[in-house]
Amino acid sequence: MSGMKMQDMPYDLHFIDMMVMHHHQGIDMAKLVDGRSTNPKVKAFAAKTSEAQQKDLDELRSLRDRWYADKPVMDMSQMHNMPDMKMDMKMDMEGEMAKLRAAKGAAFDRMFLDMMIHHHQMALNMSKEAITKAEHAEIKEFARRGLTQQQAELAEITKLRAPARRTTKAKPKPKTTTNETITQTPGKLELWFNEELQSQFNSVVVTDESGRRVDKNNISLAEVNKKVEIGLEDLADGKYTVTWKVLSADKLSIIRWIEYVAMMSLFGGFIFQLLIARPSVRKADGLLDADQTAVLQSSMRRFTRSSWVGIAVLAVGVVTALIVQTSMVLDVGLVQAFVPSNLFLVLFKTGFGGPWFLQAMMLVVVAIIILMFPRWRRPWLLWAGVVVMTVMFLAVSLMGHAGAIAMEWRSAAISDWLHLVFAGDNGKSNFIGVWVDDCCFSP
Repeated sequence: MSGMKMQDMPYDLHFIDMMVMHHHQGIDMAKLVDGRSTNPKVKAFAAKTSEAQQKDLDELRSLRDRWYADKPVMDMSQMHNMPDMKMDMKMDMEGEMAKLRAAKGAAFDRMFLDMMIHHHQMALNMSKEAITKAEHAEIKEFARRGLTQQQAELAEITKLRAPARRTTKAKPKPKTTTNETITQTPGKLELWFNEELQSQFNSVVVTDESGRRVDKNNISLAEVNKKVEIGLEDLADGKYTVTWKVLSADKLSIIRWIEYVAMMSLFGGFIFQLLIARPSVRKADGLLDADQTAVLQSSMRRFTRSSWVGIAVLAVGVVTALIVQTSMVLDVGLVQAFVPSNLFLVLFKTGFGGPWFLQAMMLVVVAIIILMFPRWRRPWLLWAGVVVMTVMFLAVSLMGHAGAIAMEWRSAAISDWLHLVFAGDNGKSNFIGVWVDDCCFSP
């Protein structure tokens, strides 16, 4: 940059010029959609993101004119020559744009969405940095709004892109784009993901144009289980297809265990009161009606107190699961996961939201039942508790690996649900809850 060394640039000026060039690229890509895409959803997204980025450009230019009107504008060549630029910011935009202009139909949509994923990831990185490094409050606020906006659009792009045969919430981090031409024969294929993967249940298949498998079927994990590797045969020139299927590691396992224990206690408590405590007292010899009533009331008081403890523990688990899930999905810290806009994205833009709301609603209903029972003491309230807890187990199944696998095998979620209701987790019976209640609340 003439008249100013790169390292002497104010950070805010550097951010503005970088973001202006970034947004110009996004608008240029969006302009190519008309006449090339046949997908109305892709067209609608392109129009929306182009309008949003144009508004951002107007705001950034206004801030630049206010603070740095006398400073020269950084151009694309200077951006690429910056020593601290990351590799993903140096992508050959002209080459990629040329490929995009030449594509049509579904091939265009795939390439456009892949480039938009990369485009939005760049903006996320810049915004995260600006929130802590910017000097002006206006830039910090712009970065915060941009972070929320880019995350929302990235979730929308990911949904539009929706790769076939996907059974995981993990997203790949591509170093190449769809339909990209590779000039050197690779010895192996690497797939990077934003979440840790299970050590088993993953598959990668590479085939040539005839459908013949050309990988060595020696899949392995590396880099803290976030990278999948598989060896390749000596490949001739041609087109190759990569079909992958992975299962992300469950980072919520401890939280789920806490939830399982609380749920088993509640479920078992309802069953115990219905099928053991009440029938046993009613059939006991030598007990007067008044004595039976007193015994049952004593048992119910202890059951009610225990149920409130279970509800409290389960409530903490439900909220904690949402925070941790938000942190993982958006790749942000736990503090940022508390931001309402981030929680909104996970609840309304991912498959986690529906089951989470179902679980939370059932928890509220259980609390209402426990609140009502000391006054009404009707058996149907206990049966209602059994039904509600059964539905809650379904919500847990839909949030776990069974819910992900159900995208291909719908019976997986139902099977896991029945497993939880009748067999508990890892073979430990839900009727452990009955046994615990038997020890604690027996007349």
